[in-house]
Amino acid sequence: MGRGLGWTVAALVAVGITGGVAGVASATDITECTTRSKKPTFVWHESEASIFYYVGPGGSFQPMDSAREAQEICTARGVRQRLRGRDCATVDWDYFACGCNVSPPINRTCDRFQRFLGVLTR
Repeated sequence: MGRGLGWTVAALVAVGITGGVAGVASATDITECTTRSKKPTFVWHESEASIFYYVGPGGSFQPMDSAREAQEICTARGVRQRLRGRDCATVDWDYFACGCNVSPPINRTCDRFQRFLGVLTR
């Protein structure tokens, strides 16, 4: 997949929500969820461009008000899937975030998230 409008929006959103937080990955590190097996802890969709959602137990989606809140929740509740052995005790929350803008979604979490937002109706 090329870096189209969805990627550009992701980069702008990531800069907005993470701006000014020390140690946060650059906006270009937040990419689309492109595999079925990935279990992201945080997701976003361009229809809700200014908001990242925490993926809770049982498939719930909780909007985050700030990068600080996202980091606190990630540290307290953990991640859905450790990446390279890491969790929020060792890296920032956005390491476990990805976009859900591909339609139809490839990723299972993104499929549920798009249904939750009402942007996917099958």
